Amino acid sequence: MATPKSIEYYSEIGNWARHNSTVRMTVTPFLITVSLSVMAFKWNDKRPIFIIISAAIWGLAMLLLWYFTKLTVRAEVYLKTLETSLRNNTQFKKLFFEEGAVSSGDICTGMGKDISFRAGLFLTILYGFGVVWWICSNC
Repeated sequence: MATPKSIEYYSEIGNWARHNSTVRMTVTPFLITVSLSVMAFKWNDKRPIFIIISAAIWGLAMLLLWYFTKLTVRAEVYLKTLETSLRNNTQFKKLFFEEGAVSSGDICTGMGKDISFRAGLFLTILYGFGVVWWICSNC
């Protein structure tokens, strides 16, 4: 049976999932826009420093997308485990913040299914082609 404490715990993990998802979906588009703005601002200037700055900002955006997607999926997978535990009236084995509470295989599977993460990977491939085209357009 679900106790008020377990329901509160479930709610807290849900809040973390929402927080991490909100962070990844606000910071990533902002940094992508900044990266593309650096490229657009100096479109005719092919000095390597602008390419490096643009690529570094893009890399940071993708790193943050990966990290916060991982945290979001981890919370979602744990919530499913916790919900099953509460429905079956069994004790959940590990707390959310304990090591091994969620398997890395489940996290990788969840990240592979996440549409925003797949879109970020696709945009990174397009960005790579764009940088190459930018460099070679006036070679």
